[in-house]
Amino acid sequence: MDSETQMVISALNETKYKWRTISGISRETGVSGEKIEEIITNNSDQIVQSSALTPKGEALYTTREKHHKETSTWSRIGLAIRNRAG
Repeated sequence: MDSETQMVISALNETKYKWRTISGISRETGVSGEKIEEIITNNSDQIVQSSALTPKGEALYTTREKHHKETSTWSRIGLAIRNRAG
């Protein structure tokens, strides 16, 4: 894993945030938004996108590991059903 990918994963795992925007990750890491989008796409096995958006319409992301730890089993089942139905 390259250093930019490690920085993005670390930013996503930051405990003070449940979900992160690309712009927030970029401010924290100094990695460009375009590169972060590429990292998210190339690491979809580790990174998940929320079904919700920020009030400004930005996508929200976190790691699968963090999401699994912070989300109840019933919430994960509901999300899985919504993802398959959408």
